[in-house]
Formats: sequence, structure tokens, C-alpha cells
Amino acid sequence: MAQTPSDDSPTTRPRWLMTIILAVGLALGAAVIIGIWWLSPVPTFILFTPVLHGVLLGALLRGAFDMNCINSLKARFRIAAAAGVLSLVALFLWQYSSDASRFQKKYAGALRAMDVVATSNTTKLELFDRNVLVPVTGRSGLLGYLDLRYHPGTWRRYVFFVEVAIVIALSAILPVAIHRVEKVE
Repeated sequence: MAQTPSDDSPTTRPRWLMTIILAVGLALGAAVIIGIWWLSPVPTFILFTPVLHGVLLGALLRGAFDMNCINSLKARFRIAAAAGVLSLVALFLWQYSSDASRFQKKYAGALRAMDVVATSNTTKLELFDRNVLVPVTGRSGLLGYLDLRYHPGTWRRYVFFVEVAIVIALSAILPVAIHRVEKVE
């Protein structure tokens, strides 16, 4: 029976690199899938959507780890947790950009209705930040957007933190819990 190389040997470094690149791609892919669902008319549900997001990403990562023979449970956990965080950030940026686009269209429509020609060359995110986020939350960017969606001190803010924890936990724990080690002969 042949021995598999240790996880830090030079022959396994390409596998690790490929696994990390694949994990980034899978994290972004899961964010796109959940983002498309979020934009669709199909309702998203509190706590169900993050469970779906975490299970989807965890199952995909498990396949990537098994395909690249990554057997270290600690490494699986760390890479998968980082992929879960990346997937959430990508999803929140998608939602922020999507809401900014909707605001820009409404803003342009309102200006047309008043026969005003918009001559500003600000981006949709700058327009959204200046007219919505900063006046309401005092912040701009993604943090201002998250404050707008999940007002501090409200029940929705606490549910948001639970949902974030669910996605990260499921995406990190599933590849470790459903681990199979193939013996090389």
C-alpha cells in the first residue's frame, strides 16, 4: 500500500492552490445562485435561505476537498469557513448594487417626470449612498447598506446575525462532517 504525501510536501502544493481557487469560485457561485433567488419573485424565507446557502456551499466544498484529496479536517474547516464569509460578502455586495440600481432607475424616472435633465456623472452606488444611506444611517458603502437593511437594535438585526452564523457554520462544518478518506493502493 502506497503512502500519500504529507499535506505540506511540494507535490501537494498545487492541490492546495487548486482547492483554494476552487473554494473561492464555489463561494462566488453560491452567492450568485442565492442572489438570483433573492432577485426572483420566489420569496426568500427567514432562516431557510441561509440554511440552503450554507448546505449548498458546504456540499460543493466537500466535493472540491474530496476531489483534491484534502484530508486535513482543520484545513477543510478553515478554507470552508473563509469561503462562507466570502460568499456572504459577495451576496451582500450583490444586494447593495441591485438596490442601488433600482434607486438609480427610480431617481432618473422622477427627474424625467419633472422634465429635469440629469447631468451628474456619479455612479449608482454614489447616488444611492448620498441620497439614501448617509441621510438615514450616517454611513455609506456596504456597512451603511447593512445598517439600512438591518436596523441596529431591531429583531431583524439579531436574525441577520443568526443567519450569517448559519451560513458560515454549515459551509464550514459540512465538509468536515461528511469527510471520506480514500485509501491509495
